[in-house]
Amino acid sequence: MKIKYNFTFLAILLMTGCSSMVKYYAGYEPHAIVEVKYDSFAENHTISSTQVGLSAHMLKDNPSFISIMKGVDSEPLAVVAMTYITSNNSFYPTYAEDKQKNKHDTSQVFTELKCDKSTGFYACRWITLVMTTFEWENIKEKLIEPAQVHLFRIHGNGLADTGIHSCQVWEVATELNRLNGIATPVKEYGGRSCYN
Repeated sequence: MKIKYNFTFLAILLMTGCSSMVKYYAGYEPHAIVEVKYDSFAENHTISSTQVGLSAHMLKDNPSFISIMKGVDSEPLAVVAMTYITSNNSFYPTYAEDKQKNKHDTSQVFTELKCDKSTGFYACRWITLVMTTFEWENIKEKLIEPAQVHLFRIHGNGLADTGIHSCQVWEVATELNRLNGIATPVKEYGGRSCYN
């Protein structure tokens, strides 16, 4: 009987602790699921993908998620990449540039100092969220094939390389189709979510 209770306690601890552990490791709440939120005041939907870093890891290599806004009677024109940058100092972006030398607008959403003294010494790191704006149709066109990444570099008081993955475009495009009354997922952009 005691073993059963210990197993149940351990299972509950693992289920509740894993998400807390990921948040603790990252220093912020990761974007682990595709989200669709409706703003009744502005009468629009915001669709956000999962977050992915350059090495296809959720927490490493400057992970980004993408978001679009869709109005009731309009299609989205722009997509924003929200990139988490972890560094030794606060990051202040000035612009982003892709491999084709196209420049994109950036802005700092927030920057925050996170410290941890659990290891016996006080370790601190800065976490900065940077927003970079792209044209939605242009990103869809570039990432139509599976397993593609649109790389870009954020310039500021340092450099941060990141990218948008085709699976993120699939996540957003599929939810956009659902909002438009099309139940079947899109076939382009790899045909599946980033974390299946």
